[in-house]
Amino acid sequence: MRTIRTALAVLLAVALTGCATTPTEREIPADGSASAFVLNRSQSGITVYIASSANRYRLGFVDALSSGRFRIPGEMVAQGGSFNLVAEGRGAGPDYVSDPFVIRPGFIANWQLPDNDVHVR
Repeated sequence: MRTIRTALAVLLAVALTGCATTPTEREIPADGSASAFVLNRSQSGITVYIASSANRYRLGFVDALSSGRFRIPGEMVAQGGSFNLVAEGRGAGPDYVSDPFVIRPGFIANWQLPDNDVHVR
């Protein structure tokens, strides 16, 4: 009986250790870039930009009811400070500007429109 208890205790310890979460390191691209993922739930296509107080860089186009993932160049990320994502609507579509956010190499900015909700991870 004692052997079974010991075996169960060891088995439980191994199982709990396997369930423990260990922090993983963020993979940082060699070029220092980051990414932007844009989910466009609006009825018109948008051209997406990333803007800082000094620069504005075109990331690409996202069709209506679609999504896109874009690379934010390392040179832009290295500037530091805060950024905004900007969407210019095609035709009669509205324009959007995200809340300011900070981004670092390897981070992903997730932006959902028309909710204008941005999260960086």
